[in-house]
Amino acid sequence: MLRSRCALKKLVMVNAGMSNRQREAVIGTVWRPLLQYREIAMERHLTLSLIKCWAFRIGVRRVPFSVFDVALFTGLPATGRRVELEGEELSIEVGILVRGCMADWEEEEMASRVPGRSRKKRRFFRNYVAAMAKLCEENNRDEQVGLWLRLYVFMVLSGVLFPRTPYGATGSMLHYVEDVDGMAGYAWAEAVWQVLVEMMGDTERKLTDGPLSEVHLNGFCLLIQVWFYEHTTRFDDQDKKQFPRISSWVKVDNGGRYDADELLRDIKEDEFMATDPYGYYVDDGEGWLSVDERLRCAREAYTLEKTAHEKIKIDMQKLEEQLMELKSRLITNRKKEAQDEEVGRAEEELQTAGQSGVKGSCIGVPGNDCGGKLVGDMVGGVDHSCSLLNEQTGVEPAEGEDIRAGMGIVTDVVAP
Repeated sequence: MLRSRCALKKLVMVNAGMSNRQREAVIGTVWRPLLQYREIAMERHLTLSLIKCWAFRIGVRRVPFSVFDVALFTGLPATGRRVELEGEELSIEVGILVRGCMADWEEEEMASRVPGRSRKKRRFFRNYVAAMAKLCEENNRDEQVGLWLRLYVFMVLSGVLFPRTPYGATGSMLHYVEDVDGMAGYAWAEAVWQVLVEMMGDTERKLTDGPLSEVHLNGFCLLIQVWFYEHTTRFDDQDKKQFPRISSWVKVDNGGRYDADELLRDIKEDEFMATDPYGYYVDDGEGWLSVDERLRCAREAYTLEKTAHEKIKIDMQKLEEQLMELKSRLITNRKKEAQDEEVGRAEEELQTAGQSGVKGSCIGVPGNDCGGKLVGDMVGGVDHSCSLLNEQTGVEPAEGEDIRAGMGIVTDVVAP
């Protein structure tokens, strides 16, 4: 007889009774996928046959059971820090509450028994998972949502993912529930896989040694039959679009009574889905993506990045053009300012010369130090003498003679 220690049914019941505040608290943690779990009937003969052959074979091909299978089935991360399954049991609030609830139950059970009966009947079956579910129900007020969440997570660890005794409490993992947010940094799928692999190996050895009347399975053993369904195409009529995948296999039609060993032998090559294309999965914060899906996302991200880069390049070219235009305007403005300054100085000189009584044209003589100053003074009549020109030529102009005419300089000076 095969018996499962996984209390998935109890988890589904607690999920159904959650308040909106409690559901929001779970959604904000790594345990969000558990809200999608549904009750699954255990296929005992199929599970036992799979354990016997360790990894079922299709022809000459062997289908392994991988960590990434567990990640896809449960929705839990396969990467992160290693989960330590063994450790010292701490005396913290959640543990104290669970042990206190169990002690109260034992006291009530003891009081209900008829005195004087055999002492053998004084033994109790301690259902710690039921005690945790009861505590979740009692501590369901909004102001107690933090305590409720820690009790909920401890029930998940003890009764669903890592059960090692019938409805027992995994006291060695109590320290994890004190920091529910920090639990997102651990590889929970790997830890679930490790417990299942150890369980299958121990059970296979026990079955090899001889027939057993009863076999108890530790860990999340329902994943074994899900593993078989997911790696064959025979059950494609099931809805495989749900995530986590365990919620897609609530009920499977095997055609009535069947021989599990014969079912495994009957799987054909074209009904086989290998592990490699089936998926190596990576954590993306929302679920698990296959390699093809991850590559598609990477290509989309690259395309978006390339488009953004081209846009930035065009914007940079526009900015450079605007900068060159500003530089050109600045140079033009500076030239104009220089010309304006020159004109201003010339106007000032003209004004100065006019105030001293100078009349005539302002001309420039190459090589003359006058630099374009007046060469003819007309003060009190016509006087075309220029001391600078006289010094340059060494000739005194005759009365009424304009030396500039002899130098080829045209002037518009007219005698009054």
